[in-house]
Amino acid sequence: MQFATILTFLTVGALASPAVQAPAKEVKCEIVHIDSDADGIDCTLYPSKAVRYNGTDNTIIKHFKEKTSHRFNCYVKGDKVKGIKAWDYANEEGCFVPGYYTDDKCTDDFLGKCAWWVDPPVTGGNGANL
Repeated sequence: MQFATILTFLTVGALASPAVQAPAKEVKCEIVHIDSDADGIDCTLYPSKAVRYNGTDNTIIKHFKEKTSHRFNCYVKGDKVKGIKAWDYANEEGCFVPGYYTDDKCTDDFLGKCAWWVDPPVTGGNGANL
């Protein structure tokens, strides 16, 4: 039981504080593909458009306007946006932007996966871990 409690704490801790480890590299990318009725995209605490993510509030950290450049460090897999599951991490702001909205300098291959990110457990419809 102690092991499960410690494992849960470590997993939640990794999700709650993604800016703890500095990434290995930084890529300056422009915000693109913004819909005509919007002026930019929200950079969120977790890689999801949902208000809650894995039982935690998914806060909007910053709003990035179209055609502005920001530094991204790595990516994680998150909710699919316009067919793309990658979410690019802006270390300076401590938030994620869907990869669809960053230019072609922020590819998965170029950024690399965020080594510190712990994927949340997959749960079934009743909330049980699968």
